Amino acid sequence: MGVLEGKGAKAEYSFHKPKNFNGKAVFLVPGVSGGALGHRFNFLLKPFQEKGYATLKADIWENRKEFLNLTAEQIFSLLDEIIIFLKKEGCREISAIGKSLGGGLLLMYGSKEIKKLYLFAPTIGLTEETKERTLKKKFKEFPTIESIRVGKQNLKEIKSQVFVFQGNNDKTVPVEEAKELCSHIKYCEFMVLEGATHSYSTDVEQNTIKMSLEKIID
Repeated sequence: MGVLEGKGAKAEYSFHKPKNFNGKAVFLVPGVSGGALGHRFNFLLKPFQEKGYATLKADIWENRKEFLNLTAEQIFSLLDEIIIFLKKEGCREISAIGKSLGGGLLLMYGSKEIKKLYLFAPTIGLTEETKERTLKKKFKEFPTIESIRVGKQNLKEIKSQVFVFQGNNDKTVPVEEAKELCSHIKYCEFMVLEGATHSYSTDVEQNTIKMSLEKIID
């Protein structure tokens, strides 16, 4: 456990480097409800750990209230610190997992340092404006969470290989919305998770995700 700091924000983090470390790492950005340091997202990290990846999860926000008091600029500064930390730990290739709004924020972040993005039901709207217009605005200043948007031009500039996973029983993010988001990204592969909802709370859903990840993690 440790603490990262950046632009007036802090995040506790947990870092794990397996014995079969392969020089690669993946970090996790959760949805708006936060709680990354708990056990609820371990099923997303386990397939990577089994392949020798170092993994990091950070409580950039612990709950919805904390999230609303942050700006995108603050969150992105902490993501910068995560990448710096992973490089110091000898990680030569860095990827990221984003769940729900966490996936949307990773698309807005768009760092060239991230090799691959694994996004599960990424939740964010589309706009013709660029992210620079909203970087310093606290999220509580947006009318709703759904009104947080990423610029189409920002998506076109993403160099990472992006994998978008979308459950066909998800009532929060319709399949067509996730597919459209993917269509604006140059290197994006879209995959439907049969029977999955937005929460991924059942063993069946988590096993489906595990098998999907095992096919594409190298």
